[in-house]
Amino acid sequence: MHREAGRLDEAVADFTAALALDPAYVWALVHRGQVHREAGRLDEAVADLTAGLDLEPDYDFALGQRGEVHREAGRLDEAVADFTAALALDPAYVWALAQRGQAHREAGRLDDAVADFTAALNLEPDHASALMQRGEAHRAAGRIDQANADFAAAQHDR
Repeated sequence: MHREAGRLDEAVADFTAALALDPAYVWALVHRGQVHREAGRLDEAVADLTAGLDLEPDYDFALGQRGEVHREAGRLDEAVADFTAALALDPAYVWALAQRGQAHREAGRLDDAVADFTAALNLEPDHASALMQRGEAHRAAGRIDQANADFAAAQHDR
C-alpha cells in the first residue's frame, strides 16, 4: 500500500520489518529492492536483489529487476548478463527481452537490440514499447524506412 501511494520510505520500513521476522523472505527482499530502485537508491536495490538471488538463484523476476537497476545505473554489460540469465530460465519473458534490447541499444549494439526487440514482438506482437524501441535502434543504425515502419505500427497499436 505504501509503495502504491508513493510513500517509499514507509514501504522500505515495512519490508525491513518483515525481514526482521524472516531474513530469508525472498519476496520481501526483492520488493524492497524495487522500492529502493524507485527511490533512486540503486546500490541498495542491487544489494537487496542480490541477497534475494543468493537465496533463490532461479528467480527470473529478481534477475530482471536487478538487470533493470544495472541498466539505469549505466552498467550495461551487467544488465545484459542479468536479462540473459532471466531469459535462460524463461525464454518467453517478453519484458526481459525488451529490456535487454534497450540495454543493447544504449550500449550501441544495435543489431543485438533489434534482434531482442524482434524476439519480443514475435512473442507479443502488440508490444508497442518494443516496436518503438526497435524503431529507435533502426533509426540509430541509419535504417530510416524500417524505423518509420516500426513507429507507424506502434502508433497504430495504441
